Amino acid sequence: MQDENILFEKLMEDHLSGTISKEDKIILYRMIGQSDVLKNKYENYAVLNALINLPELEKKKDKDYNIIVRQLNFKSGNRIKFILPKWIYIAAASVLLVIVSSIASIYFYNSISKTDDNLLCQTIVPFGNQAKIMLPDSSIVCLNAGSILKYPVEFGRRHRTVYLEGEGFFEVAKSDKPFNVISKNIKVTVLGTIFNMRSYIDEPIETISLLEGSVNVSNGKQAIKLNPEEQAIYNSSSGTFKLSNVDTYKASLWTTGKLSFVNTPFNEMLKSIERKFNVKIQIKSKNIGNEIFSGTISADMPLQEVFNFIDMDKKYLFEVSGNTIIMNDR
Repeated sequence: MQDENILFEKLMEDHLSGTISKEDKIILYRMIGQSDVLKNKYENYAVLNALINLPELEKKKDKDYNIIVRQLNFKSGNRIKFILPKWIYIAAASVLLVIVSSIASIYFYNSISKTDDNLLCQTIVPFGNQAKIMLPDSSIVCLNAGSILKYPVEFGRRHRTVYLEGEGFFEVAKSDKPFNVISKNIKVTVLGTIFNMRSYIDEPIETISLLEGSVNVSNGKQAIKLNPEEQAIYNSSSGTFKLSNVDTYKASLWTTGKLSFVNTPFNEMLKSIERKFNVKIQIKSKNIGNEIFSGTISADMPLQEVFNFIDMDKKYLFEVSGNTIIMNDR
């Protein structure tokens, strides 16, 4: 135990001074993840370091804010939320304090987790929110509500691999290293391109819509190549792909706050509404059956207007009970 404390103190000293090696940083994070005592020590050291450096951070915040806005291409009026666990916020204080003190509506949720002995960064986007992040290789990822993105701390050194649960819009930076997106059933591989990928854990299908470049999609047994304006739908029940030509721009409208549907099953559409508005829709209708919906819900449309829009023929009743919407037949 004494040797562990001595090692921890040495690693923390190097970490706070900025001289820690990548190998030692992995050891440090692993120690923190395995011990609540060391995690608390880490917090205390980082708080002290953040307070000491706060005056200097304040001087830099305007400059850094403008750099961040340019890099992430934020547009005025867009509300992008991230949430940050306390210890990770403090650990990255030299960067994140600048951001948080500059943009009140932006929070960061980047946690470190251990999966199969690999150290991963993880971004979680709660319902009712969207996120836009820049990966270490300068690739940009927009994440839809209810999505999780994971990638190795060493991302970009030997390979570029991310793990997606939910929906992401990817602008992949060009590189000689393939960029891989792995979901629950499939793997997408590109070098540099723009595409949208949807893979929610509670939906039986996964969708890849290509806007620019080309992508290879595989489930381990089958592999297909997509060209621009093509969409691949993978059905986990049948284990097969369906390839079609579509207006792939509509698949990415959610990044502007809009929801666009083309012949979408009513149940699937309601799930998208749940995520966007952070509500729970309880379906008690017996007539919803195989009904489908096509249309675009604008970014500023209130929830009640959304229900009026999707139910223009007045088939259903939507009753509000707290954060739950109960859907009945009329």
